[in-house]
Amino acid sequence: MEKQGINYMVGNCNYGEGGQELMMVDYMLQSPTPDPPLLSFADAMAQPSQDHQRTGMGMGMGVDTSAYFLKFPVDGAGKNKRKRVRTVKTSEEVESQRMTHIAVERNRRKQMNEHLRVLRSLMPNSYVQRGDQASIIGGAIEFVRELEQLLQCLESQKRRRLIPAEAEERAESKSCLADVEVKVAGYEGLIKILSRRREGQLIKTIAALEQDLQLCIVHTNITTIDQTVLYSFNVKVVGGEEQSAQDLANSIQQIFSFINAN
Repeated sequence: MEKQGINYMVGNCNYGEGGQELMMVDYMLQSPTPDPPLLSFADAMAQPSQDHQRTGMGMGMGVDTSAYFLKFPVDGAGKNKRKRVRTVKTSEEVESQRMTHIAVERNRRKQMNEHLRVLRSLMPNSYVQRGDQASIIGGAIEFVRELEQLLQCLESQKRRRLIPAEAEERAESKSCLADVEVKVAGYEGLIKILSRRREGQLIKTIAALEQDLQLCIVHTNITTIDQTVLYSFNVKVVGGEEQSAQDLANSIQQIFSFINAN
């Protein structure tokens, strides 16, 4: 058996005999309140006025049902996300893009070949054994290095001209010895000799390299500026044991000392 609830409703106050205040109290029987229906979150938020009237009993004692719900942030609420539209290229667009890439690559190769042609024309033919790109670039590197050595020699000559006459004689006597650079890889080598030019110097140098040092001269390049000469010899060891770069450099220094002394 369910219990009935009792609500007390207070009316107006009256005064009885003796000035006593009489409180008029009305009793109203109220049936038990049924359980509220189950509502979703969206329905409860959409009908706050109905809940207010139902819970307030029309006496201004309503309860704000929105206070019973916690407001949680929703990811992406209020943001307009732009979706990337994937464009599908037509066959004509694909073909046009392919032809553009081919044209760009053809132009790049044309420019590269033109640059290599100009670079090859700036060097002596002896520096380029073959016409491929690697040979041209390698020959250009060697040519630039030799030009750097010539520049150092010219700067040294300029300094000698500025010193007194006595010091100049001593400097010239010391400059009889050549500057020698030797690179060896197995039985092949590259010899560079920077010296003051003298009559018959080249013939004597080649004879000494072939007879005394037993070297076979494969290629020779000569660069001359004023009284300075740069000899470049590509050589191979014909007989005897393999020599180190330092041993060859010392032997060449002795050969030039002998050549310049006579």
